[in-house]
Amino acid sequence: MPTVPVLAVKKVMNLSDFKKFTFASLFTEESRPAFVKMQPILQTMGSSVHCLYVNTPGKFIPNQKMEQQMFQFINGNAGVPIHRHVYNHAEVENGILDFSNSNNVGWIGIASNNRKSSAAYNIGVTETILFKSDTPVFSVKLS
Repeated sequence: MPTVPVLAVKKVMNLSDFKKFTFASLFTEESRPAFVKMQPILQTMGSSVHCLYVNTPGKFIPNQKMEQQMFQFINGNAGVPIHRHVYNHAEVENGILDFSNSNNVGWIGIASNNRKSSAAYNIGVTETILFKSDTPVFSVKLS
């Protein structure tokens, strides 16, 4: 897995496509360095960040608890406009795509790892999003 951020693009993007960015995450300390690595390009592109947690029946977290966790995660990392969203869906991947499509998001960011853990956002989500959608995916490897 690359040690630098990777932007996978299937079709030509316009500059306006970079204005809205979904960062899908579990919003844990483990994923904070990946978000920090994304910030310079987000600032350069003038992107607004839509932090997204997809709440699934198998990994349900009450909205208030997740919103607080997201607030703590974002605290001190506000170099760009940030919006927090908790989105309910049966599947993580389809939830990310549905949210992004319904909010006209131009690109999606995901922190990925070597698939050693069982966290929902780390096992094949990046590849699934790439397979199911033409939306560009910005991936950063977790340390």
